[in-house]
Amino acid sequence: MNGNLCRCGTYGRIVKAVERASELSAMEVKGKEAEGEKKEREKTHTLNRWVKLGEDGNIIVVLNKSEMGQGVSTALPQIIAEEMDADWELVSFEPSPATEEYNDPAIGFMETGGSTSIRNMFEELKKAGAEARTKILKAASVVFNTSAEKLRTEGGRVFYGKESIGYGELAELASQQRVEEKEYDVREIYAKDLQRKDLEEKVNGRAVFGIDVHIPEAVYATVIRAPAYGAELISYEDESALRISDGIALLGDSIEDVWKARDKVKAKWSKSPAIDEEAIEKELERALENSETYMERGEIKGKVLLEARYRTQYLSHAPMEPMNCVVWVKEDKCFVWAPTQAQTDAIETVRKATGIRDVELHTTYLGGGFGRRLKNDYIKEAAEISMKIRKPVKILWTREEDIAYDFYRPGALIEMKAHSHSTEPGIECRIAVQSVHEEGTERDVDPATVAGISDTLYDIKNMRIETGRVSIPLRTGPWRSVGHSNNAFFIESFIDEVAYALHRDPLEYRLLLLKDERAKNVLRKVAEISDWGKDVNKAQGIAFHHSFGSYCAEVAEVSVTDHIEVKRMFAVIDCGKTVNRGVIKQQVEGAIIMGLSVALLERVSFSGLQNFDSYKILRIKDSPHIEVFIMESNESPGGVGEPALPPVAPAVANAIFRAVGIRLRELPFKLESYK
Repeated sequence: MNGNLCRCGTYGRIVKAVERASELSAMEVKGKEAEGEKKEREKTHTLNRWVKLGEDGNIIVVLNKSEMGQGVSTALPQIIAEEMDADWELVSFEPSPATEEYNDPAIGFMETGGSTSIRNMFEELKKAGAEARTKILKAASVVFNTSAEKLRTEGGRVFYGKESIGYGELAELASQQRVEEKEYDVREIYAKDLQRKDLEEKVNGRAVFGIDVHIPEAVYATVIRAPAYGAELISYEDESALRISDGIALLGDSIEDVWKARDKVKAKWSKSPAIDEEAIEKELERALENSETYMERGEIKGKVLLEARYRTQYLSHAPMEPMNCVVWVKEDKCFVWAPTQAQTDAIETVRKATGIRDVELHTTYLGGGFGRRLKNDYIKEAAEISMKIRKPVKILWTREEDIAYDFYRPGALIEMKAHSHSTEPGIECRIAVQSVHEEGTERDVDPATVAGISDTLYDIKNMRIETGRVSIPLRTGPWRSVGHSNNAFFIESFIDEVAYALHRDPLEYRLLLLKDERAKNVLRKVAEISDWGKDVNKAQGIAFHHSFGSYCAEVAEVSVTDHIEVKRMFAVIDCGKTVNRGVIKQQVEGAIIMGLSVALLERVSFSGLQNFDSYKILRIKDSPHIEVFIMESNESPGGVGEPALPPVAPAVANAIFRAVGIRLRELPFKLESYK
């Protein structure tokens, strides 16, 4: 591979083929069935709001979380399937309506983010599966004229002695049963590596992402937005264009037509402060110098043993599928088809844009999310346009727009000092970083600013943290692992430096500072599977981080010549009870790849538009061998999608130090600045 996104020139033909295959009528967009190929299903019966049972034995699990590649369309149905003792081949899923009935019970609204899908839905779906199985057993007891206690289930059938009956044959009768929670026959969940439920249709091309949705009556739209943050539209020369809150909308019969038309529109905008790397650097320095105490424990005293400054850059989410959606505003109801992570917010966004309360949202597959699709600005644009023309509107951003108008992971500047006195070292740090939860506003300290440092599991009795308010007119938002993506690099690099300053092995020093046994165990295990320290010719670095309820330790093995090559990555995760270990392994691998991309390549440039030629991401040819070990645990489930990303950059940085004896304290790493 040469790293190009497309070498063969077939991309245009592929797009047209996909469009033809996925042309769906407005009321048939279900995320699974192409026009003319909709599967005929046997009559289904509702056992509870999460489970439908067909008379043919098929089980449909209703999914209230967005599938964006992380595997919730497998793991969540698997919880129910194992509780029901179902035949996995007969289990499928469908997106839930975006209604209050399907809100995440832990947060009270419908959203996918923060590595919460399994954590928040585990017990709810265990009970739903147990309730469904209990109803099936009750129905079977009527058929066999015996007590439910004398029956057993296996693979989607109920057995009574030598007789058996399929779940499907009991569907209607089971749906009529009434059971109380105390009657639920709750089983233990034993993790199995079952095949993903979204795999087949993603391979055969039948999976419908937001970009694939086609409504025959739809018009295409693009929006000319402000060239700089804070700029206001003064005037424009195009009578056919529509004024909306975020800019000027152009309409056409194809996306290519509106993209071409955009280049011809002359618009005048007010001036706004220039944002470039130099302005950002100055503001971070100013904020750091004016930092205020966030927390303090113990006493910071004694001479300074070590001090260091670390820097990270602004990052784009850069999902493979750019922002897009279809919105159809009718007289008294709105229909939305969108790849969104935040359904409740999407509905409220459309209500505010149109003034119409009745909004029906269909969630499609997401071609990547990483937190970007927690923001529904693209849906707002389409809703405003459709409100004006009363036709279905399909909006599709270009890659350049996707990066330029992103809600960035903010870059940060931190200064850390280690003080040496008696037996208890002290650490102080000053952090300057823009908030991710309220763009550029004055407020109390955003928890993401200090996440992973203020709540570190290292037993540092003497610690002071100061934070500086950063005022930069850039849109920011949650990005995979949020504040941990910055702060793990800072604290794990610094702990490593302190260990060397004290002439201690980095692994031993971490174990000395930790009291939590689960944390110690993942470190010991990653040292074991990586042969930590056994070969002096291997440049290895180690890092540990606790986030989203999970423990993750990693070892990087690198070689450094005129460039940095990450040869192998080892990861151990303790995420509590597991559901599908194959999906967990995939998520850890994916997080490591994304973490390496950030460590070695990624940064937003504010000097011009970017596509993947200039906003560089890790290519397949540069991906290392990755080995993942999942700890056995009976603890409550922790997150999986994000915890493996934060330790990546510090593990690589610490390995580089072992290789060539220099500390790289800025991401992405630049060897030339140290030569």
